[in-house]
Amino acid sequence: MSHAVKLRNLASTWTSGARSFLGGNGDGVAGKILRGGATSAGVILVSMVVGLLNHVLLSRTLGASDYGRYVILLGWALALSVPAAMGLDGTALRYVPKYFDEGNTRSLRQLTAFITSAQLLGIVMAGAALFALRSWSPSLIANATLSEIGWMVLLIGASIVMGTLSSFFFGIKQVFSAQIYLQGLRPLLTLGATGMVVLIGGDITSEIAIAVTALSAAGALVAQLVHFALVFLRGPARGKPTTDRRQWFSFSGYSMLGAICQQALTQTPVILLGALSTTKEAGQFAVSSRLSSLITVGMSVFGSIVFPMIASAHEQKNRAALVRISLVNARLSTAVAAAAVLFFLVAGRPVLALFGGEFGQAYLVLQVLLCGTFFNAFTGASAALLAMTDRINFTVQAMVVGFVVFLILALTLAPRHGALGAAIAASAGVVISNAIMVWRIRNLLGIDCTALGLKSDLHDRR
Repeated sequence: MSHAVKLRNLASTWTSGARSFLGGNGDGVAGKILRGGATSAGVILVSMVVGLLNHVLLSRTLGASDYGRYVILLGWALALSVPAAMGLDGTALRYVPKYFDEGNTRSLRQLTAFITSAQLLGIVMAGAALFALRSWSPSLIANATLSEIGWMVLLIGASIVMGTLSSFFFGIKQVFSAQIYLQGLRPLLTLGATGMVVLIGGDITSEIAIAVTALSAAGALVAQLVHFALVFLRGPARGKPTTDRRQWFSFSGYSMLGAICQQALTQTPVILLGALSTTKEAGQFAVSSRLSSLITVGMSVFGSIVFPMIASAHEQKNRAALVRISLVNARLSTAVAAAAVLFFLVAGRPVLALFGGEFGQAYLVLQVLLCGTFFNAFTGASAALLAMTDRINFTVQAMVVGFVVFLILALTLAPRHGALGAAIAASAGVVISNAIMVWRIRNLLGIDCTALGLKSDLHDRR
């Protein structure tokens, strides 16, 4: 048998195996998800790599203790960004496609004005909360100075506006434009500015690090605002004034609750470690958490493609399509996650050592966090399936239960076991919330949304 024939047979075997793994039946769902995900994959991967390099540079320059203080300040800024955004980034993602398809630029501008005024209020409230925390319990926010709080408020404002503008671009299916500023330009500016300070021999402190992070976000926002104005604000307003204001409030409320729970599970461990343990433990947890989050890259890559596909299938009452989309997404995400887990199990210690000698001690912390993030990938688009089929309240309920479990365990384990205790609590919270959503989907939709893809009912159980 010739080498060419052997290669063709091998390719045919691999293709058949891949089609079987994805539950292929010739409907093209896997191809659509893979092709669509390719656009966002590049930007997300660059963002992750650049962000990782920036944190390696900061951790090695600051040391575990001062780096821990920086991530506590950063964690507070990111945590407060969620309630300050008021869920309106989700509202934009829901209503921008409708107005854009209708050519109703008047409603688009009304939505823009509404979101701008509401989020400005949210930013002011977030700043007030930081000042109140500094007066009430300075140690809770790592004894932040007034100037550091100022940089945190700038970072909160820039992050909120960039996230919302990205939702506008996602709404008109400009995936690259939606991601390039928030996930591409911002981390590149941060890495470049930090690198320049190091090269010129400047003394980097946690205050300088948070200032560079905030200014980089603001710089990326300026570029994004110019692009947004060119796309959405050019020309005269057309169409009738909107009557959807009540729906804006309703959708944003659920969206905000879900985002708060999700962000709480992400940022609270670092904040609690800063208060209940040491900044060194907070720094070690933050590095391990950042590394473990890399295994969900498949969910990030395919998410922007899968969400609208789920919504469309639901509107068309196409139960078979919902089953196929959830299966393909879960198996692709799980495959990517499994490869990443294997890599970190083998190379976790040397990768942690890149951040500095003190971080090598966090290998067990990383292993525990990998368990939770892998289960998250294994359960696929569980949150999206509930949200996009008008059951977002069940998503919020599951996340609240998961956060309560995390909080109880964290308050019990973190004071005694530090970063390891927080990792156990965080992974337990993720597993519980996702398991509840999988159970809800199975009972409400008759679908197994996990990578197992067990036989599903093709009718709604509502």
